[in-house]
Amino acid sequence: MSENITYDKIALLNELESYLYKVNKKYINDFPITRIQIGYFLEMYDLQMVNKSSISKNFEFKKHSVNWRSFKKLIKLRVKLFFLRFRYNNLLAKKVLLFGFVEHFKVHPNGENVNLYLSPIKKELKRNSVEFDELLISNSQSKTDLTPIKELYDVLSEYNYLLFSFKAKLFNNYKETEKQAKCIHDFLETKMVSGSVHCVNLYYKTKVTNEILYNTFKQLIEILNPRLIWTYCFYDNCMLAMCKAANHNKIEIVEYQHSQQSDIHFAYAKWNLIDIYRYYFPSIFWVWSEEDADRIRKNFLTQQYIPKIIVGGNVAAIQQQQIYNYKDPTAGTGILISLTGEWIPTFLEKVIEADSMYTWYFRLHPRYPSDANSLELFKNKYPQKIETLSSNTLSLFELFTLVTFNITATSGTALEAEYFGVKNIITGDAGKFIFRDKIESNKYSYVSNELELSEKIYKHGVTKIDSYKTSDLSLSQKLNEVVRELFMGN
Repeated sequence: MSENITYDKIALLNELESYLYKVNKKYINDFPITRIQIGYFLEMYDLQMVNKSSISKNFEFKKHSVNWRSFKKLIKLRVKLFFLRFRYNNLLAKKVLLFGFVEHFKVHPNGENVNLYLSPIKKELKRNSVEFDELLISNSQSKTDLTPIKELYDVLSEYNYLLFSFKAKLFNNYKETEKQAKCIHDFLETKMVSGSVHCVNLYYKTKVTNEILYNTFKQLIEILNPRLIWTYCFYDNCMLAMCKAANHNKIEIVEYQHSQQSDIHFAYAKWNLIDIYRYYFPSIFWVWSEEDADRIRKNFLTQQYIPKIIVGGNVAAIQQQQIYNYKDPTAGTGILISLTGEWIPTFLEKVIEADSMYTWYFRLHPRYPSDANSLELFKNKYPQKIETLSSNTLSLFELFTLVTFNITATSGTALEAEYFGVKNIITGDAGKFIFRDKIESNKYSYVSNELELSEKIYKHGVTKIDSYKTSDLSLSQKLNEVVRELFMGN
């Protein structure tokens, strides 16, 4: 993917925003949904991570069906909610609500079930005796524990689904969404965008779902009344709805940075008419670095939308740095390849084929393992020099103790590797743009051919590794200060 393609994508979304605003100003009210759905689809399409046979070619503006049985169920749920409201009223009045997805929990080699965006902050809250509870939901029907909060959420979710369905049928609430979807389609067609029908089907389905989620979360927050909400990945449709609900109820909501951000990311690139739809965004951004804070200020802040920005660092990396504060003696001959769903460039393949000094640890992207087949074939060709088992079973932080270099196209592992003194080498135009500040300041290296890569990894021979390295205790101290200020001063 070239920089030009990426720039065109962001420009296209900006042009779409202007077009919708001119056609009907109301069409901008939910523009975050529009931009995120289309931006994400185009990103996956460019990366060839979309099964083209699954791309819809006809409009699919489905309407929820209702009948007498569903009406009786709606009444029963209404009665049940009446009692649940009393039971759980102000349940979280003095507590923090942690909100995330059960799919993001992974079992580590030590048997601990960890969500990198929730588990680390739970440790900090426990350390500071801050009360909290959590709501874990699923985007793919995964099994979740039935806690009191989850019970309330499930009932509210089912109730609001049925209520929306009846209201939409009685008042034809689908009409405006359909009109807006077709308006988006007309624009995409004039720009000859691949999958334009699929894009608007995504918008329509997501918009309807978002409205149900918003009403669910709005009532959930009204009943539970948490003092603060902690979540991540604001651009997920559930998170967008939660942000909107929290803002409606005047409850602060924190979006924790979960990976790299950039000016070409469909969710973190500049938002032009943000004051109109600012309620979809968090009231607090927790970022990993000052560079990320500057990007939020540049791309989000307006005179009306002024979120708080906390440079708290990567909580998981800071905590794990205290545990994995050493280098394995073999790390000087270890190189990590952090895959992103795209297979490695040809020049990197050739360097590995010719190499006789290093062990190459290939790590699949946890959510986009579409290059797994390519990796298996490559591993079979060079089984002695390519390691895939430990690369994909050890935690990322433990893996850093085994390597000196991390090579990636665009992966946010580069930001985490930096905490552990691992040298980052970036390949590809998109990565060159995303990490341009790091590359220009010589914190990261950029390579585009065999000669440049060979120079980086062979210039001084194999790196001599000391058995141990000192952790940066100042990071841990700063984290503790930030946590106490946010959660105990709130």
